[in-house]
Amino acid sequence: MALTGKRIVVVGGTSGIGLATAHAASAAGAQVTVIGRDPARLSQLAKDNPGWRVACADITDADAIETIFADEARIDHLFISAGTIIIEPATGAMDRLRAPFEERVFGLLHVVRAAMPRFAPDGSFTATTGDLVQRPHPMLAAVAAAAAAVETLCKTFVQEFAPIRFNVVSPGAVDTPLMAGLLGEEGRQAMLADQATKVPIRRIGSADEIAALVLSIMQNGYLNGAVIPIDGGLHAT
Repeated sequence: MALTGKRIVVVGGTSGIGLATAHAASAAGAQVTVIGRDPARLSQLAKDNPGWRVACADITDADAIETIFADEARIDHLFISAGTIIIEPATGAMDRLRAPFEERVFGLLHVVRAAMPRFAPDGSFTATTGDLVQRPHPMLAAVAAAAAAVETLCKTFVQEFAPIRFNVVSPGAVDTPLMAGLLGEEGRQAMLADQATKVPIRRIGSADEIAALVLSIMQNGYLNGAVIPIDGGLHAT
């Protein structure tokens, strides 16, 4: 299933895996829409990629998401890569513990509700979660729980919105700007080095490698309801 001429929307596409997916889709001949919440990055993307449509909205803002999708006449494939990582103990601030659910769960619902009326019947929706679902970690309980909810929602939507396909990619450690913003450059380097020793292939992944899987999912018309780990084999250890 070729992507040439298809409309692909990337939510959370101004950096990291989302941006890599937007570039890969564009290189494959797709028409690209990137939605993000950083006006400066979106402005630069529009300058660097004249054929792209860019739109600014916070995924937690249902009205803003609806307004943006109202301008999409047809959607063939959608990839949602939005959602920050909140480090917070279970006894910590409730507003911070709610944040992953607002972004990953209710944000996903905002996007689905706005996008479904515009989807092509043979379209696909791909979400991203992470290996925290299978490998929970202290201080990240809310993120892991929200990611698990995303996987359940997508399996439910397979039936509710058939024949549109819903799949999930579940990356392991990936070198993206999110890590540097979260841990600082020294912390990022230390974390990546530590993770590399745990992965059977002895390295962490790249955003381009995740993007390649996302495009493959879009093009495989029989793949539906799957949660696909892409973690260098960590899930097998």
